[in-house]
Amino acid sequence: MKKVVIKTKKNTNSVSEYLSGIESPKRREECRWVMKVMKEAVGVKPVMWGNDIVGFGDTIYTRSNGAVGEWFKIGFSSRKNALTLYLLAYGLAKNPLLKKLGKHKLGVGCL
Repeated sequence: MKKVVIKTKKNTNSVSEYLSGIESPKRREECRWVMKVMKEAVGVKPVMWGNDIVGFGDTIYTRSNGAVGEWFKIGFSSRKNALTLYLLAYGLAKNPLLKKLGKHKLGVGCL
């Protein structure tokens, strides 16, 4: 099997420093709340992936072409215009609960 080369990798950067660096107090508070919920859900400490993604847990996945990669189970990032949740939840678009979420965009593995 081919291994997927991903530019965003797990590192030892400080999650606390990342959160403290979020300019908007409201977004910083949202991120801290999301971090608490994700930490409880997965049961592991958060780690930084790249410069701006907080990830929880490790997983190995296989793409449709057979390539294998390492990623986190769930995570989040404070982007310029939105708080992005990474869920690796393919098929999430069919979940009826999304209608209750309000305005959002859905990607392949992110919300």
